[in-house]
Amino acid sequence: MLTEEQASEIVEDCIRAVSHVDSVDFTKTLDVAEISDDKRVNRMVNKIVKSKKIGVPSRQHTIGVNFFNGVDPDTVVDQVVSIVRKGAVA
Repeated sequence: MLTEEQASEIVEDCIRAVSHVDSVDFTKTLDVAEISDDKRVNRMVNKIVKSKKIGVPSRQHTIGVNFFNGVDPDTVVDQVVSIVRKGAVA
């Protein structure tokens, strides 16, 4: 399991890679972060699943795509962080 900080960093980096927003408000929905359709949600999830860096180069994590069932543009960013924090194996 990852820390809140590590999971937040992964999610923020992947949202920014897809939507190119300057900052991410974790209390708002993915739609507000410009992850506004299923295609962008899938791209974000794929980046999270394939992401290996979590801020410390020697640390690695893995998480299955199945953890993200039900994630859509109306999902709050903090809920995605919680999924990553609880589902990822470091």
